[in-house]
Order: sequence, then C-alpha cells, then structure tokens
Amino acid sequence: MGQFDFDAWYRANGSRLVATVRAAVLDEEIARDAVAEACARALRRWGRSVPDNPSGWVYVVALREARKRRSRLDSTETLVDGHLGSSEDHIARHDPVWEAVAQLPDRMRHAVALRYVGDLTEAQVADVLSISRGGASSLLHKAREELRTRLEDEVVDDARP
Repeated sequence: MGQFDFDAWYRANGSRLVATVRAAVLDEEIARDAVAEACARALRRWGRSVPDNPSGWVYVVALREARKRRSRLDSTETLVDGHLGSSEDHIARHDPVWEAVAQLPDRMRHAVALRYVGDLTEAQVADVLSISRGGASSLLHKAREELRTRLEDEVVDDARP
C-alpha cells in the first residue's frame, strides 16, 4: 500500500465516526472525545501499517474508549439542556426511531449504529464486533425486529384516544 493520507481519510470519515459512536453510546461529548482519542492513536500507529478496514479499527478503539469514559462517569446521569437527566432522554426527545434504538441492548445498539450510521457492511460490522458474519446478520435482524415491534406499539399507543 502506498502512503496513507490520514488527513484526507479523516476529512472523509470523521463526522460519520462521531455520529456512529454517538448512536452506540448515546452521548455526544463522550463520542467526540473517544473518536478524537482513537484517531490520535491511529495517527501514531498507521505510520507503520494501515489496517485493511481503517474505519472499523477506529470504531473498535473509539467504542472501547467510550466505554471506559462512560464508566468513569455516573453511568445514568449527565447534564442535558441544563437539567440533570440521562443522555438517552436527550436523544429520545428528538426522534422516535432513535428513542427505540436507545432502548436496545448495548450490542444490538452498537450493531445498528455501525450498520446504519457508520454505513458499514454486515461483514465489517462482524469484524468490528468480533463475531461471525452470520452472527452480525442475526444480531441486526433481531435488532430490526425489536425496533419494528417497539415502533408499531408506539403507533398503536399514539392512535388510541
């Protein structure tokens, strides 16, 4: 492989990385910090060797970093819009789909974020989550079914007088 242009790669992928990690961990500040740390590590390491899937590598490192940062904080409460509340509440107020995604178990939420925000293929999601491609496909299928059920229930509840 020729010289890797980290700056061009970051310009093309940086905001998607943050959006994907934010969707996975439900916290904008933690996502930005985790992606910044992961990209700093990538910049140091990729002078020697660039992984086959650079974005996948950064997602893995950023998700690990986000989990570490999250565990250092009170796990359920953050300052949101001047009120003490969960970051999940902040996301929930904006979009019913992402409210439903926020309620998924962590692994499902991460898979959904990687596939639909990060625009990774199922094979890449599998690689990032260290599972088989079939496992990623099954996890995403279950997540979609869970979301369908939650969103259908919401529509039915909204339609009741």
